[in-house]
Amino acid sequence: SFAATSNSVYLAGYSGRIVLVDEHGDGVRVYDIGAVPRQIVETGKYLYLLTYTRLYVIKDNALHALIDTFEGGELLVAADGFGLLEKRRLRWFKPDGGYAGSVVTRDPIRRAYFCNSSLIMETRQMRARFDGVSD
Repeated sequence: SFAATSNSVYLAGYSGRIVLVDEHGDGVRVYDIGAVPRQIVETGKYLYLLTYTRLYVIKDNALHALIDTFEGGELLVAADGFGLLEKRRLRWFKPDGGYAGSVVTRDPIRRAYFCNSSLIMETRQMRARFDGVSD
């Protein structure tokens, strides 16, 4: 697993170690989360490391929040927060990991994507558009 930034890249292996490598190939920082990361997202202020059981929110090179993800899910990151997309639920969080709310559907969620700064979520029978999350 890997994620690229403007001048560096995050490389991850099965051991659960994630290495930040600069543009010259030199290791800058190492994180050891003990599990294989499924997604790595850096927003500038926060680093999100998603495994099969947890989401690690890192700020200023320290663990800021830890969120259980036993239902699995996919990480969706926006300017005003992030979401964990599960089979029939979308949990939305503030950028620092504080819980903001959930959307639960009767049918499985088929896809979710961003369009013109709105989050679009679709099931077999419905389509919803979310324009923001209030504080």
